[in-house]
Amino acid sequence: MKKIFSTLLLATLFIAGSNVVLANEYDDVSLEISELYYKKQYKAALTKADAAIIKYPKDSELYMLRGMVKQEMNSPKSAIADFQKAIQLNPKNDDAYFWLGSVEDDIGSTQAAYVDLCKCIQINSNNGDCYFMRGLVRLKMGDYSGGQADMDKGNNLQEKAFQKLKSETERILE
Repeated sequence: MKKIFSTLLLATLFIAGSNVVLANEYDDVSLEISELYYKKQYKAALTKADAAIIKYPKDSELYMLRGMVKQEMNSPKSAIADFQKAIQLNPKNDDAYFWLGSVEDDIGSTQAAYVDLCKCIQINSNNGDCYFMRGLVRLKMGDYSGGQADMDKGNNLQEKAFQKLKSETERILE
């Protein structure tokens, strides 16, 4: 009995260890894609994202990252498909709704952008980016007071986030 328990414990630890390695490997790939994106190395980021999606086809964040890259590469239809896939995989991914609304706005689908940015805010009412983008969309729709209110709320949320980050940084450096 003791031998069976030991074997099961070792098997459990091995499996858990494998998952930690996979999680770390995934985190590394996701970070690499993000870094390439922010360095404006879009072709390399797209290649990494394509490979990562083959390996992790059920990961919402990877589709979102690839959509962001495709948006920068001026492939809005393909970007929209990736953002929609990200949302299908994780309907609570407020960032995917933000990016979907952003690209929809870029191609002139103002009403669709408004709907998706409202979903973003419904999921995460502290997402200042969504409020700010929805404010811009509302201005384009002629809703000037609503647009200004959303932009003000977005700015306030961003300021609060910045102050929180600043306080955390100061606390760590003390």
